[in-house]
Amino acid sequence: MSGEGDRDLELPPISYVWQTPVRKPRRAAWEIPESADPRKLTPAIRAKLQRIVAKAPEVMVKISGKTKTVGHLKSHLEYIARNGELAAETETGAVTEGRRGLRDIQAQWADDAALDHGRRRDGPLSHNIIFSMPPGTDPIAVKDAVRAFAIETFGGQHDYVFVQHLYD
Repeated sequence: MSGEGDRDLELPPISYVWQTPVRKPRRAAWEIPESADPRKLTPAIRAKLQRIVAKAPEVMVKISGKTKTVGHLKSHLEYIARNGELAAETETGAVTEGRRGLRDIQAQWADDAALDHGRRRDGPLSHNIIFSMPPGTDPIAVKDAVRAFAIETFGGQHDYVFVQHLYD
């Protein structure tokens, strides 16, 4: 089925393969194909293809739910911190350990929600996100990456807390 008309069919640059159908992600200037030859691979596209071919480990991100009540928030914080056995880091960089630290976070978030008159009564108090990496990934690098993500995504706008779980 290769006819004369097929030669006229121009495919979009390969970067479109990774774009979400809902919205187009913002790209840096060095990621945009050259206008002289849009089929030419940019350094960003070439690097992404090299990671795919090399089967580089990638993070799995899962939105695992949300909490709507103060009681649910309390139980979720206890669960992720294993009843205070694991350290939890907040948006200020403070590290809380133990049940008392968890109760302080829970109380602060509950108070903030009660004082937020723009918040819907049945709206969520928190959203739960899990970041997972393959075994053997440097745990310090993972924690630093999650911290950087949280600062960039939520910093200055929302409170957050994260806990790192390490498995042998």
